Amino acid sequence: VVTNSIYAKAGEMTWCLLADVIANGVYFDLQNGVIGTTLGTATATMTAVGDGWYRLTVTFTSTGSVSGGINFHVTTGNGVLSYAGANTTDGAYFWGAQVEARSSVTAYTATTTQAITNYNRQLKTAAANEWPREFDPVTGECLGRSVWEARTNLVAYSEQFDNGYWLKNNVTVKANQILSPDGTLSADKVVDDTNTGQHRVRSNYGTPSTTNYSVFAKAGEYTKVAIFNASLSTVTIFDLQNGTVVSTGTGFTDAKIQSVGNGWYRISATSALINLFGYGLINDSDEISFAGTGTSGAYFWGAQYEAGSFATPYIPTVAAQVTRVADSATITGTNFSSWFNPSEGALFVKYQRSSLATVSSYARVFEVSDGTTNNRARVTLGDSSSNINYISTVNAATQCDLSLSSQIAGSDVAIAVTYKFNDYSAVKNGGTAVTDTTALVAGTMSQLNIGQATGGGTNMNGYIKRLTYYPQALTSANLQAVTL
Repeated sequence: VVTNSIYAKAGEMTWCLLADVIANGVYFDLQNGVIGTTLGTATATMTAVGDGWYRLTVTFTSTGSVSGGINFHVTTGNGVLSYAGANTTDGAYFWGAQVEARSSVTAYTATTTQAITNYNRQLKTAAANEWPREFDPVTGECLGRSVWEARTNLVAYSEQFDNGYWLKNNVTVKANQILSPDGTLSADKVVDDTNTGQHRVRSNYGTPSTTNYSVFAKAGEYTKVAIFNASLSTVTIFDLQNGTVVSTGTGFTDAKIQSVGNGWYRISATSALINLFGYGLINDSDEISFAGTGTSGAYFWGAQYEAGSFATPYIPTVAAQVTRVADSATITGTNFSSWFNPSEGALFVKYQRSSLATVSSYARVFEVSDGTTNNRARVTLGDSSSNINYISTVNAATQCDLSLSSQIAGSDVAIAVTYKFNDYSAVKNGGTAVTDTTALVAGTMSQLNIGQATGGGTNMNGYIKRLTYYPQALTSANLQAVTL
């Protein structure tokens, strides 16, 4: 599959053809911005980029010797392949040819004497029943398997800010201008007008008790953007050039800016006051209201408005809200009993928690149980920096509760625990072992829940990097060694 693209502008002649060498192509009307006749297997896009210029794309399936390469030329009308030229002066303008072995166009890359290969990291959506594995978008480091609570993106048209669903104040929206974080040409540019006032895009929506909203942003002529609060009188300002939070407005908490590569950042903030989703442009003086230039803007994509005190992975929407169900990873039946030793054993887990806030009082890194709360062993995480505990319950009675103390959101934590009759121990990050020598062991266990409690809920909201089971008890020295 090949995608050809080029920038074109009408001159004396207003029609052109973009094709491969022989079999596949599309005619374009450069005067009216209309796609014409299609040849072969080609599909096309035509995107206005200003001042009469369009970016034209043609995607087709190459068939070897009779298909391939790039061919563009002017013509006298739709479907006209060959004609007698009238003179040697009439024509149209072309710039920025690109041929890519992929099914959609990417941002233009200039070449001189040789081809250039770019690797574009892409934000992807996992399929149903696929346990997502996430990576740092900048370094490429594997963050681990994600475990998140259920969330709903409460705004529609999360990638189509030109849609009438979004209200525009002193701005215009130019659709599909540059490559978005998911690797498609779908990011919009928000451009100011010459009025004095707030330059923003918004959508009214009723407020849950606590909300977080986020959007992906990339600098254009403006390098600062903002999230607006309910009254529109205060904003949280972000610097897209330096990747920093400039200021957190009244009523906002947990303002964050995270690089996702290629100049893009995901900006987010939490408030109990917000009753609309609003973001906009900020001038170099950090002013909310100012006189616009009429030509300057910044790029946005992927808006999310969700009930909760922190941002979760992006949920795309079109005409309606979309809910992502809670991640649920459970091992049961012989898939569990074939390796689990009920009398003694040890577990090692390395994880990273995105936020210390939880749906209820305690989240889980893992929980081994008999399917009830009467017999279970788990590592629990409280909603503050000081709560990590390894707790064992037998016949509804607590046998041990080993405290492993502090945790930091966004940092790796390694924990190893071991269990045996009157021999429980737990270690965090190679530290001193915490022990209990008067604890029973449950005789029957039937399942392992990863990142959540038995029966669901209380998700960890973060990433499981590694989980290892040993079918025998380990010494405190062993536990310290594996968690260093």
